[in-house]
Amino acid sequence: MERNPNDELDDSASLKLIAISKDIQRVLGRADQELLENLHLYVERMMLYRITRVKDKTAELRAFRTALLEAGSLNENPEAALGQASEVESVVIDGLTMSPSKVFSTMVEATESLSGKQLFYILQKLRHAPLTQPIY
Repeated sequence: MERNPNDELDDSASLKLIAISKDIQRVLGRADQELLENLHLYVERMMLYRITRVKDKTAELRAFRTALLEAGSLNENPEAALGQASEVESVVIDGLTMSPSKVFSTMVEATESLSGKQLFYILQKLRHAPLTQPIY
């Protein structure tokens, strides 16, 4: 069976499209990862802001724990968020004796395994919830 010269052009074009598609997937994957990292940073900044601007850190921790539990229900695996929320709960109990840096680091650890959707949910909750007993 004899090949038509147009078949070679079609094969070449298909290979180029496949290569372009892989490049696009790689670039989009990198952009997606950067967006997730930036979302983590925004959530961390918001948590730090709220923890350092209130007198009663326990109330803020309870609000964060609630947001964490709600965000966990957005995922197929809510058990992971429940485990993280229990760690935050232990900080709530010890919150009055802990330094703000320990409280903050526990909150950051609780967000490490969250998806972008969950992080965005928590960010929205933290942005719109009023501060409980602000310092100023």
